[in-house]
Amino acid sequence: METFWNTIASYNAATWPAQLALTLAAVVLTLLLYFRPSPAVRIAMKVFMALLNFWIAGVYYLVCCEPREHHDLLALFWAIMGCIWVYDLAVGHASLQRTGNHKAFAALLFASTMLTLSEKASISPIVKTATEQGITGEVIIGKVRPSRSENSG
Repeated sequence: METFWNTIASYNAATWPAQLALTLAAVVLTLLLYFRPSPAVRIAMKVFMALLNFWIAGVYYLVCCEPREHHDLLALFWAIMGCIWVYDLAVGHASLQRTGNHKAFAALLFASTMLTLSEKASISPIVKTATEQGITGEVIIGKVRPSRSENSG
């Protein structure tokens, strides 16, 4: 489990400026798609989705998650997803037009996002790993068995 969290921490530390740029691009494209949908905005969103999937495949799984098992299979999955967006750009299957069929579900997603963001704003920005907190030992089915040095005291 330590490997899992360490790979996420190293990815975030190494790529936070790019993550910020990708997030801002996603917000702008989503707002444009919602308020001013046009063929150019729809194409830009599909290009962005392809880029994002290739980013996840290449940067996250192939580079940052290399110490984790099966990182290559997960990278392949996300690369295939990127290829699906490229294919859609070529054939124009997904219109990305609003249909109005899912207004209640969209409202629920937006509300949950706002709730999550407000909760995250109140959480301390300093998060320590278990090792940094002095927790050592072996994890067995979600419980930590103290190491021998902790038992002897």
